Amino acid sequence: MTIRYNTLYPYTGFQTESNARHVGAMPFENQDFYSHFDVRTGDHGFFIDFDPEEPPAKERMEFRVILIGGSSAQGWGGSTNARMLYQVLERKLNSIVAKKTALSYRVINLAMAGALTYQNFIALNIWGHGLRPDAILSYSGGNDLFVPQQEGSDAFFGYTNLSSMVSPVPYEEQPAVFHWIDKHLPALGQHTGLKSLTGLITGAGVSQDRRVYLARKRYRSQRNFEGKDPIFEIALPTYIHALKSIKRDFGGIRMMMLFQPVDWRGAFPFAEREYARFSAQTKGSLRQYMNDEWVFHDLHQHWNDHDLFKQAKLAVGLHLPDHLQEYVADFIVEQTPGWFWERRGVGVR
Repeated sequence: MTIRYNTLYPYTGFQTESNARHVGAMPFENQDFYSHFDVRTGDHGFFIDFDPEEPPAKERMEFRVILIGGSSAQGWGGSTNARMLYQVLERKLNSIVAKKTALSYRVINLAMAGALTYQNFIALNIWGHGLRPDAILSYSGGNDLFVPQQEGSDAFFGYTNLSSMVSPVPYEEQPAVFHWIDKHLPALGQHTGLKSLTGLITGAGVSQDRRVYLARKRYRSQRNFEGKDPIFEIALPTYIHALKSIKRDFGGIRMMMLFQPVDWRGAFPFAEREYARFSAQTKGSLRQYMNDEWVFHDLHQHWNDHDLFKQAKLAVGLHLPDHLQEYVADFIVEQTPGWFWERRGVGVR
């Protein structure tokens, strides 16, 4: 097992391996800037230093921020935990903002690699209320647009693969290898998971299970997921609903939306244009939901405006190297209005 293996949880899906450490080159990162990482995870795969079932008591003058999102929010790309966004932001808030507010700041990282914001919403329901946050910062957008496109439904990352292993495929739709197994290895075909595993590898089971799932959800057809529809008929409503649910369940707590920079040019160039609409419509739907305690930062547009994608390579198009983790933290501190960091009796106490 390594730090990049995932553990499956019953409600939140896959989460990074718990209480693991990785030293050396990091798989999938391939940064030009450095090759040595020293990264640790905590309980439940979160980058935290306490048990979320028994969170630390909140100090009287402490302002707590919960960070949510996927792998980029969690900090992947940073060479150490200390160089990741959540710790860099915490230090900057305590060195800069604290001078104006006389508060101490703690950023608690509940982001989950690969997660949709709906999974963040569930994680917050399970572990977030006990943390008594003053604000929630969602550094998100990439997974919320991309995963529904890849999964072909509104399911979380990897769900369809798992589901296909326990879903029957009609005989006439089974690939030829299934028929070969039935003929030459009948006992294995009937009494083991060989056919399910073969279907997973070949994709036949995944494809069939997706069709069954879509029919059960009353989507019109598989064609919904071959163009723009999965983004605006599935991904966008789910994203907005998750964010509204967080706002509602935390009593109108102040929230910051950071639409993360994503370099779509490599694998999904069509999404560059759609991502702009995606973030704009999200902002329009949330702006006055419950109250005006919202802050929106479109980091992706900022990246484009300042030509940052050409200046720095993002690992897998998403993950920030050390200096860009620092850049984002600076951006948050400099561009966020002061009221957001003040304690004004808003949120869960």
